Amino acid sequence: MRFLFCILLASALACTPETPIPPAAEPTGRLYLRLSAGTPLHESPAADSPVIGSFGQDGAIAVAEERPPWFRIATADGTAWVQVEDSGRQFRVTSPPPGPRQEAPAKDELIARARAEMATAAGELRCGPYPLVTDVSDPRLLSACDRLANQIEAAYERRLGVRPVGSAVASILLFDQPAAFRRFSATVPRSPKAGYAAHAGRGYVALYVGDQERDRVLETLVHELTHLLNRRAVGRELPRWLSEGLADALGDSAGESGLEPLTGVRGAEAEAARLATAYRGGRAGSVQRLVHLPAAGFDAEVVSFDYEQSALLVRFLLLEPRLATPFRAYLGELHRGRRYDSQDLAAALGRSWQELDDAFAEWLLTTASAGSVG
Repeated sequence: MRFLFCILLASALACTPETPIPPAAEPTGRLYLRLSAGTPLHESPAADSPVIGSFGQDGAIAVAEERPPWFRIATADGTAWVQVEDSGRQFRVTSPPPGPRQEAPAKDELIARARAEMATAAGELRCGPYPLVTDVSDPRLLSACDRLANQIEAAYERRLGVRPVGSAVASILLFDQPAAFRRFSATVPRSPKAGYAAHAGRGYVALYVGDQERDRVLETLVHELTHLLNRRAVGRELPRWLSEGLADALGDSAGESGLEPLTGVRGAEAEAARLATAYRGGRAGSVQRLVHLPAAGFDAEVVSFDYEQSALLVRFLLLEPRLATPFRAYLGELHRGRRYDSQDLAAALGRSWQELDDAFAEWLLTTASAGSVG
């Protein structure tokens, strides 16, 4: 009986399926590299391949293709290969990491859609370092576009205290007519609200001329290009008020002659007058409310002053002597990879939200009332 039991037990064990060994987990998230300024860019993934340039500044960049220890990344002229032996400089995340990074150019299919909507065949033009796709023929506008695009990166660093990493790879899609711009925008995910004259996406900015004054188009162009520079200088994870305020800090000073110095409320006189009226009537809301708005809550009310308040708050922080240095220093922290936090910003500025609100309101009402440009 004992012998039979052993036979049965052995048979049962032999028939019992083995517990499967789970396969090794596949890496999740997109791969990024931390690169140092001066990292050689190679034409192909081989040590003896031609060096076609170098990485501009310390920062993180997404990987388009990996053949360890070689990785392909986006550059201003297309793509290049870098050699990275240190695995500690590679990391995967499911969402982009904080801090600046080089972005990839716009997809060919998106550029083709823009061309298809334009009234005439778009030529292969350039606006400063940016490829330009346009059916606009105004020579003064195109010349001013080139002038501003050549100035904007140096002006960004001078005004905000941080230098964008990498190089300009985005395309400017400049439509002559608003209807063509809107048809194109309707094909783009997360397209802007109806009535918006421009938007910035992955590797491109799109805007139209229509019957707008030349300076207004140029202000919009610089505003949208600054959104792209924000990603290359302080990262994508900015709150809406700061992203829009920084974009206006350059856009509002743009004109046909170039980028003017940021002074008083010059270039934003109408916005300052509207916001000052709202402050006097108690309708604008506090600075604390603005900086804590979720993305979906920004400019969501029927009557909103969020854009004006953002533009002028950032201008105030850049022009107020006791706040300009710590504000630029905080932008420098974001440049070095710190994640934005409103409480960290208040601590860096050394003011409570109430103190900031009072000081901003006083500056706004005084400056707007005086019509100051100095």
